[in-house]
Amino acid sequence: MFLTENRDRAIRVVVRLADKAERYLSNGLDYIMLLPRAQRRTRLFCIWPLLFAVKTLAISRNNGAVIAAEAKITRPHVKRIVAVSSLN
Repeated sequence: MFLTENRDRAIRVVVRLADKAERYLSNGLDYIMLLPRAQRRTRLFCIWPLLFAVKTLAISRNNGAVIAAEAKITRPHVKRIVAVSSLN
């Protein structure tokens, strides 16, 4: 548990980590897009974890509660990501 007086500093660290994670996710998407379109299953296999990470990052960004608890996406979020990304 963080001391109240350290909360602002902790949030600044979370923001910096989120910015760094966003750059990694962007690089990951660039890499996945290099895979041939014909390799649809391989692309989906790679994109799903990235999309889950993007959603988790969205939940975490600017969320002070993430300091004290896990930031997790829900099962319905996972199902929706898989369903939407699987559309032709």
